[in-house]
Amino acid sequence: MENLESQTLERIKEKLPRPYYLVDDSITVEVNDKVLGLEANAVFPSEDPDIVDRVNHVNMGSHLFAGWNAAAILCALAGYESPRATHAEISATKRTEPDEIVHLKATGEILEETEKLVRGKFLVVFTNQEGSILETVTSEFSALKRQEN
Repeated sequence: MENLESQTLERIKEKLPRPYYLVDDSITVEVNDKVLGLEANAVFPSEDPDIVDRVNHVNMGSHLFAGWNAAAILCALAGYESPRATHAEISATKRTEPDEIVHLKATGEILEETEKLVRGKFLVVFTNQEGSILETVTSEFSALKRQEN
């Protein structure tokens, strides 16, 4: 895995929907014909509107957004645009505390490819500092292939 250059990340983030939960300087990536992989730390701030209303825990939906932060970055790096979730499953094993630094590992694969579209699947695993699994997100997506002019 390689560190993601900050200029590349900033360019990609301009097109990402919010909320954004990844810690930028922790992101490492691997993108090639066979593998889409990203590892990073994430923080779910206690002042986030989605979290402030909850009592000492992070909503599953916030984990889904963090997983999609990773998936969208990997799609952009692989030459895909406008990724859209077509299916998602979330499984919580342990509670995530607000403001806790968690680690996420995202792996993706392309399942089908046409001239203009790709269809794929991501698995994102969130762990705490001790390495215990907090949540897993599985998401299928479709995206446009970037067209070279």
